[in-house]
Amino acid sequence: MYKKFYGFMLMAFASLMLNGCNSEGAFNGDPTPPPEVVKELVSIEVTPLKSTVIKGNSVQLTAKGTYSDGNEVDVTSSVTWTSSNPNKVKVTTDGLAKAITPGAVTISAEMEGITSNTVSVIAMLTRLNDTGQTWGALDLSGNNEDCSGNDFEAQDCSHGRDAQAAAGTLTKVGGGSAGFDFTKLDSNGSPLPVQDGTWSESGDVGLGTKWSCVQDNHTGFIWEVKTLAGLHHSKYTYTWYSTDITTNGGADGTPNSSIDCHDYANANAKFCNTQAFVARVNAASLCGHNDWRLPSRGELQSIVDYSKVNPAIDTDYFPNSDEKSYWSSSAVAVDSDYAWFVFFSYGDVSNVSRSNDLRVRLVRGGL
Repeated sequence: MYKKFYGFMLMAFASLMLNGCNSEGAFNGDPTPPPEVVKELVSIEVTPLKSTVIKGNSVQLTAKGTYSDGNEVDVTSSVTWTSSNPNKVKVTTDGLAKAITPGAVTISAEMEGITSNTVSVIAMLTRLNDTGQTWGALDLSGNNEDCSGNDFEAQDCSHGRDAQAAAGTLTKVGGGSAGFDFTKLDSNGSPLPVQDGTWSESGDVGLGTKWSCVQDNHTGFIWEVKTLAGLHHSKYTYTWYSTDITTNGGADGTPNSSIDCHDYANANAKFCNTQAFVARVNAASLCGHNDWRLPSRGELQSIVDYSKVNPAIDTDYFPNSDEKSYWSSSAVAVDSDYAWFVFFSYGDVSNVSRSNDLRVRLVRGGL
């Protein structure tokens, strides 16, 4: 009898466990789930940290979000992207950074009040010129006249456009020393009919002995040619001045020079500074164009011929060039009172106060 009763109680308990208690009891077989834990965004990491992009091309940036539960999620298309200068590098909503004009920018991403690290994107010219070096160096004996010397296969003269020119395998549109490729242009921007003439201040365009601009067929830039009289006089100097807040590094510079320049007395061209000079050249439509500008540091370096000194430039195409310092448009990041220049004695690059009087060579275009 006791065994039957014990068996009955055991079956009843098992049934209770399987079916749970009633609505007023404590236990049932379908417990209430715990409250959902809200995940919060903790940080955003953008990669790659540094990219170099050729003008017109793009680099894909990726944003990774880390949440409070430790999960990492790709939030590239969810964040808001910001470029420090969209005129140089523009970022799409999907994190694609496109190089517009040469220069360096920083880019960051933001979402839900969290800002990412900053990454650097450098936009470069579509094409770079070579250095012009066609000779090799020896350890202790100096330099050779040709591309030979100690480990010459690892030296500059053995590589790039200069080496191709020396080997006769480089195809050029125009002329120029080593790997450079230049074409002389008249005042309307058309190629001279004769390209091998020697410059003369009183020369003739038809004879190829005077020209107004030089086109770099490799980079696509068109350069101002200096003269010994008038607006483009090679001896005139200017202070660095720009009111463009997107490129001036946070300061305008020096509006007036202590040294007179061309047409200084003209009320429409009062100040001898870089911005005023650009305006005068554009008003005159040099070589048929009005989009002339001060070149960046990298652009100005692109015409330095490091096989030459005093000046370090091909004077067959750039006559009246001095072995002096020429302003670039590049501001110094750590000091808004300074700007970069290129010293055309040897092609050195440095920076100086914007109040200094330096020479200027303008540029336009680019591939």
